[in-house]
Amino acid sequence: MENKVAHNETLRSIRDALNIDDAVMIQAFKESGREVGQSAISAFLKTEDEDGYIPCNDPVFGFFLDGLII
Repeated sequence: MENKVAHNETLRSIRDALNIDDAVMIQAFKESGREVGQSAISAFLKTEDEDGYIPCNDPVFGFFLDGLII
């Protein structure tokens, strides 16, 4: 059995809890050395059943958390 982990729900929860917008999320990625555009942020914030959903995998989620800490 494959363990597929997508951090999209956690990403949405962090965004809501901290009341941050897309620009702040983009800046968090940039702080960790990762360029992520508006379209990627929108795709990460979608749910699995929405068109355009992209799973937020471990490395991408790590970049976000690193940038948020920085």
